[in-house]
Parts: sequence; C-alpha cells; structure tokens
Amino acid sequence: MGDPHGRVPEMTDTLNATEALYRVAIVTQPGDGQFEATVRHRLASGSFDVDLSQISRTNMYGRQPHCVMDRYPHLRAYCYCAVQEEIAVEQNRTEHITRQ
Repeated sequence: MGDPHGRVPEMTDTLNATEALYRVAIVTQPGDGQFEATVRHRLASGSFDVDLSQISRTNMYGRQPHCVMDRYPHLRAYCYCAVQEEIAVEQNRTEHITRQ
C-alpha cells in the first residue's frame, strides 16, 4: 500500500540513509526574533548545512530593523538595530533639552 502518488515506503533495516533532515526553531536576543530552518546532516561526513535562502522568520519584526530598511531591505527579517527608534527619539529629546 503506497501513498496517493504510488510511492511505497521502505520499512526494512536494509535502507542505507545518507542524510537526516532536522527542522530547527530558534529565538534570538535581543528582539525575540523567531526563526525556523531545515538543517541537513550528511551522515557520511558528519557535516551540517542550511540553505540560507530557506531561513524563515515566523514572527513580525516591525520597526526593529529600521536602520537597514531602506539600504538593505533583503536583511529586514534578520536585523535588529542596536539603537531602537523609541530609544533614539528619547535620547534626541534629552540631548535637545540638555543643550537649552
């Protein structure tokens, strides 16, 4: 009995697997970025690899990457600017008051 495409699974101990796939989820700090990717483990060499174009951010990043949005829009999902806008606005306000 196979699947709808006629494939029949090999369910014996004679299967010689060459790789294993892992679905990995991580949360980064700062910013609580949530990412998922598939990691390929090549069993013969013991190496691991990830297709970087297939890394997905699974939560919204909002304005966290404001410092790269215009110049490097392809990096928006991965970047967290060291100075966040709310902090930068408050610092500018404080500096302005201090100078007066």
